Amino acid sequence: MKSSPELFNLIHAMTPSEKRFFRLQASRHVKKNGNHYLELFDAVNGQDDYDERVLRDSSRKALKQRFATEKNYLHSFLLDTLNFYHRHHPSIATFNKLITIDVLHGKKMFETCLRLARKGKKEVLRQEKLFPALSFIRWEATILSLSGKHKEAMQVILQEQEVVAKLALQTASMYGVFQMRIWLDSGKLPLIQARAQMERMRKAYRQGEKKGTITFLTLYYYHSALALFAGYKNKQDIRKKNYLMIHQWLEKHPWILR
Repeated sequence: MKSSPELFNLIHAMTPSEKRFFRLQASRHVKKNGNHYLELFDAVNGQDDYDERVLRDSSRKALKQRFATEKNYLHSFLLDTLNFYHRHHPSIATFNKLITIDVLHGKKMFETCLRLARKGKKEVLRQEKLFPALSFIRWEATILSLSGKHKEAMQVILQEQEVVAKLALQTASMYGVFQMRIWLDSGKLPLIQARAQMERMRKAYRQGEKKGTITFLTLYYYHSALALFAGYKNKQDIRKKNYLMIHQWLEKHPWILR
């Protein structure tokens, strides 16, 4: 087992309520000869600086003999417990729904899977969470196909293509603004390349407007790049105008921030 501070950092990053919840969960799994990983948790939690040698040497013989195994188990159990503790957080809840669909699919409960996939897809598309949307869409298409509803599956696949197009534009816009940021941070903005980059972004953005593939992140990256370029050329009015565009969009779509 590598002597790394990963476990120490995780435990010390936990809030008091998360630690209480972990101890509650751990207390339900006490073995006859004691709970070694809970003992290890308390020992690591009590350290101000990580020192694995001290942890190992001060452990009881039973724990010392299984130190690497108990450390691995504790780390995994902590992550599982934190996942369960934060299960109502939107992002975690989304991926837990995908896990549920996977489990039910293995039990051939296709109708329930289809209902959950469609509900999950609707939620994440509204929030413009495109990566999990692709997973829900793929499940929906797969289940429809397994149920012999191939025409419906084809319509869902077309929807997947639309999401992929949105992601492609979003990624290109992200690349453009990151490249602009790198140039500016280096203090060497190559104007010819920067203008060419901005023109490519303008062209792609206009095409996205026509095709309906503009997402908030695409808008954010695009107008941020325009603002950075305008700021470099000391055109503060244009810079402010682009940041205002982002602010106005957020006012019309407050659920993005939520």
